[in-house]
Amino acid sequence: MIAVSVDDVATLKKFRDSLSAPMHFVSDKADVLVKAYDSKGAITGWAKRTTFVIGEGRKVLEVQEGLEALEPAGAIRACSLHKGAAVEKALEPAVKPTWAPDSGR
Repeated sequence: MIAVSVDDVATLKKFRDSLSAPMHFVSDKADVLVKAYDSKGAITGWAKRTTFVIGEGRKVLEVQEGLEALEPAGAIRACSLHKGAAVEKALEPAVKPTWAPDSGR
């Protein structure tokens, strides 16, 4: 799992540390990946929060956007590396959002 953001490296490091996230974060300041995966919002022009699960042959297996992209469980379930009981085991260490939609954050 790799997190990609248009934020700078220092901002991403702070964010990753605040989450104690186990995955690597990559800065895409030049929008190379954002453009390649068509992840810009039509109205705002900003990069959208999107999760792509990419399988063998670089085939996109699952796309999640918005709040759904914050919760890793769906992406883990869609990943071809996790099958059956291995899915539930993979979900155990998944990073959980530190906020709730009704918390006002």
